[in-house]
Amino acid sequence: MKDHSDIAWERWGQQDPYFGVLTQDKYRKHKIGESQAEFFESGEKHVTGVLDEIEKRFGGIHRARALDFGCGVGRLLIPLSRQFGRVTGVDVSKAMLEETSRNLSERQIENVELVESDDELSKLGSAKFDFIHTFIVLQHIAPKRGYVIMQNLLQHLAPGGAFFMHVSLRSIDSSVKGRLRWLRNLVRFVRGHFPYTHVPINVILRREPSEPAMEMNDYDLVRTLSIFKKAGAEKVITELETHGTYLSARFYSKIQAEGVS
Repeated sequence: MKDHSDIAWERWGQQDPYFGVLTQDKYRKHKIGESQAEFFESGEKHVTGVLDEIEKRFGGIHRARALDFGCGVGRLLIPLSRQFGRVTGVDVSKAMLEETSRNLSERQIENVELVESDDELSKLGSAKFDFIHTFIVLQHIAPKRGYVIMQNLLQHLAPGGAFFMHVSLRSIDSSVKGRLRWLRNLVRFVRGHFPYTHVPINVILRREPSEPAMEMNDYDLVRTLSIFKKAGAEKVITELETHGTYLSARFYSKIQAEGVS
């Protein structure tokens, strides 16, 4: 059985997939025709920056296979396909994967495989990857599940492989204080965790009544780093950043190759 957040992401994929990936008004379905080039260009810049940072910090990586977890409409799969021999995109939303498939076909990209996700990543089989990536995805998954997914992702990392992961740590919206912050957090929790409560809340907030909830979750920094350590990441570059109204963290690391001490 799918989690309520998984169901919400399927609806995002059906109703407003590009906004579901990057929540800026210019990427709404009625505007994406004008801003799609910019949308995909942002993915090119992100992938180039991440790979450059990894190679600057840890040296070169093998570029046979890469995986993007929470691939959405393919914003990052497209540039990854130019950097790696084979790329796998994983997403819980069939509708998102269908849109990705269209975007890949339009660009005649044939070295990308699309896989529907579950927490066990069961459809990946025993595949190993030289690079594993997930960005602005885990924050939309309850941490109890997200920690398991991180562990499972890292089990698919090849010796000598590198990873980039991103999590949200906490809200830093200074415009909301005291009881108002508590009330806002309660509204977000109710909207994200209880079916159909998002409808009246959307009406109050003057949004489309049918717009799905977008669950937001905070991850524990120490627990996250412990998962990386257990997977064999002896050195983890951690960058704190403001992502919207949240303090979040980017993590870069590389697993030691077999036979290297």
